[in-house]
Amino acid sequence: MIRPQTCALILAGGLSSRMGAGFKPLLTLDGVSALALVADTFRRAGVADIIVATGHRSAEVSVEAERIGIRAVYNPDYETGMFSTVKAGLTAVASGTTELCITPVDVP
Repeated sequence: MIRPQTCALILAGGLSSRMGAGFKPLLTLDGVSALALVADTFRRAGVADIIVATGHRSAEVSVEAERIGIRAVYNPDYETGMFSTVKAGLTAVASGTTELCITPVDVP
């Protein structure tokens, strides 16, 4: 069942500073990025409108977003914290949206 008025917003703007050498949105499990895993979960739930809010390493995350067929929006203020990424993401949510699910990229 497709849910046309539902939107998913995946937060992927952080520095991944606690990950050491890893970068959470692009970490892979069995060859699939964390971003792709989360997006696929929403697709299986019938959500067609999926947005990723980027910040740190935005270009790389945007390439992955395009590859997996979701929209990306950039948060220029990502260093100020997660709430600024939420606000940036909300600017891309369609006006007819009646349901919204927001999740960090590291909760696949």
